[in-house]
Amino acid sequence: MKIYKLPQLADSAQPSEYRLGPENSSAGSVYMVYGRIRPGEAPRKLACAAGHEEIFCMIKGTVSVRKGKSSFTVTAGEAFCAGEGETLYLETAGDEDAVYVAAGSVGAAAVKPSARARRSRKPGARRRTRE
Repeated sequence: MKIYKLPQLADSAQPSEYRLGPENSSAGSVYMVYGRIRPGEAPRKLACAAGHEEIFCMIKGTVSVRKGKSSFTVTAGEAFCAGEGETLYLETAGDEDAVYVAAGSVGAAAVKPSARARRSRKPGARRRTRE
């Protein structure tokens, strides 16, 4: 097993972002991105490829996320999802570094529950099994 020192790996890359995935691990089709945006740095462009969706979680700091003409703020401990084909721009919204982790899968479209499953399941409900 290998330990990846993500802050150091991100700091040695341009932009300050490191992608850990199938190309450098035995992770299969999943990947994780660790990134840092410093105050005053140009907005970071994030684009989800076809068939991909990503979940971004802020670890430290605050970012302003711009999507088209709208924008929102995300702070440490909050997360948001970026869908297939979306392009977002992240920019530090404070005086400290913003650190985030994003997770996604390579070439896999989101799996959506069937309409029947959505109707029949309530939050916290257990699935029924046949015997």
